[in-house]
Amino acid sequence: MMKTTSDDSYPSLVEKHFGSSPLIEIANFAQGGAAVRNLQTFNKWNIFLESKPDIVFLQIGSNDAKADYWQSESNFKQNYVSSIKKILAMPTKPKLVLMTNTPVLSCVETIRPDI
Repeated sequence: MMKTTSDDSYPSLVEKHFGSSPLIEIANFAQGGAAVRNLQTFNKWNIFLESKPDIVFLQIGSNDAKADYWQSESNFKQNYVSSIKKILAMPTKPKLVLMTNTPVLSCVETIRPDI
């Protein structure tokens, strides 16, 4: 299991919610700098694919809203769908929960709110 680095990170909060149940293991495979276009190139992606999850929460796309990451809507969709298909094809046939990103409410220099 990958431990989180922050006590207020989403995986840490979920883990706190469920307590120390021996039936539930929360794993965090987040990768700083990951975007839909390069998600499958990170080492953590391969570790994740071998993890045999029952449920996967996928929240990705924040970095894709950065001007230097964005390629095009069609590339984003193609890479996103490819990632989803690989998750659903895992041997454990996990349930997949797609999460939305927090909206950009103020213009951060590198984030494009229109994406």
